[in-house]
Amino acid sequence: MKIKKFMAAALSACLMLPAMTCLSTAAGGARVSVHDPSIVKDKSTYYVFGSHIEAAKSSDLQNWKRFSNGYATTNNVEFGNLSQNLKKAFDWAGENLEDCVGGFAVWAPDVVWDADYINKDGSKGAYLMYFCTSSTYMRSVIAYAASKNIEGPYTFVDTLIYSGFTNNDSYATSNTKNVNRKYTSTNVDELIAQGQVTFNNSWFNKNNFNNQLFPNAIDPTIYYDICVTVRGRAVSLLWKSILKQVSASTRKQVRPLTEEWWTAISVQRYQEATANQAKVRSLSITPKQATIICG
Repeated sequence: MKIKKFMAAALSACLMLPAMTCLSTAAGGARVSVHDPSIVKDKSTYYVFGSHIEAAKSSDLQNWKRFSNGYATTNNVEFGNLSQNLKKAFDWAGENLEDCVGGFAVWAPDVVWDADYINKDGSKGAYLMYFCTSSTYMRSVIAYAASKNIEGPYTFVDTLIYSGFTNNDSYATSNTKNVNRKYTSTNVDELIAQGQVTFNNSWFNKNNFNNQLFPNAIDPTIYYDICVTVRGRAVSLLWKSILKQVSASTRKQVRPLTEEWWTAISVQRYQEATANQAKVRSLSITPKQATIICG
């Protein structure tokens, strides 16, 4: 009897599976494959950027259209000439070396609009793409590139955060690469010289990178912290603190703002929030008393 019940249940599940699959596909809209997704909205279009230089766009967050061409080495939609454009990052990791020998590893981009960014032609405003290139579970680098067009191509700007460096000379090689893993091959020695970083022996474990204490420099996510300046005094966005401090500064009751407003940290959402005077006035302060800034 138990076997018959089990068989009946299994048969029922098998009969239901195709219908469920069809329903899921129909409900899911036009699909694309974008690993490690990060979504940003530009005007009325949503963009998703992901690992392996994949990207797509949508007007409704359900039906997506791919516009990238992956690791195309020339005429790459996002990076143009891939090896040439990302050379400084690839000099450390992510191109034909160790875990990505014979190919590339460009992962987990995050795109934000920076209205204050100064382009090479002197104009202001650009989309900044933060991403990482990686060769092993501990040796990677986070870098960023800029474009006036959200779809690219993005021009490499600089590397930011390295991981996997050693204290002494140590080489990773391939048929095209000969990378010295020593920290002097990164930006660390420059930061030390500039007084921004102090040499730290705990970076290393027996001269190798101490990945027990320090993480792999991968998968960046960028966000803006929205500050409120009240009568010249910056107030923290931490929302319990801001309600308390703004109330004290203005001596007026501050109506709680929605959690959605406080978490509107993408630039587009931020601009929408600051443009909505009704929400700004809910702080119960005049424009002269408070200025909402991004920084």
